[in-house]
Amino acid sequence: MSENPNPLLSGAPLHIANVGIELIGENLERQDVKVVQVRWHPPVRHDEELTALLDTLL
Repeated sequence: MSENPNPLLSGAPLHIANVGIELIGENLERQDVKVVQVRWHPPVRHDEELTALLDTLL
């Protein structure tokens, strides 16, 4: 049998960079996977009309 060229299927330890949802990284860590959590949020587009509406509400 030949060695599997796909590292995800080779049985080698995984090292994951998790971007965004922390719950995914936490679940991987519970499975003894090394995880680096990257805090990321989608950029917010400035909308003057929406800002004015929010200011009115607050």
